[in-house]
Amino acid sequence: MGIGSILPFALIFVAIPLESFIHSARTVLGITAVAVLRTLVFTFTLHANSSHYFGLM
Repeated sequence: MGIGSILPFALIFVAIPLESFIHSARTVLGITAVAVLRTLVFTFTLHANSSHYFGLM
């Protein structure tokens, strides 16, 4: 009986922050993925340009 009265309150206090975390995590993961991809693009471009100019020398 004690669990039956406490469990709904525990679910209420866990469900709302969990939903908020999942909603925020999509944004954070998207921003992180964009940052990683931009870093890769910069690295590959830098490597390509340096290889090109070293080849010309």
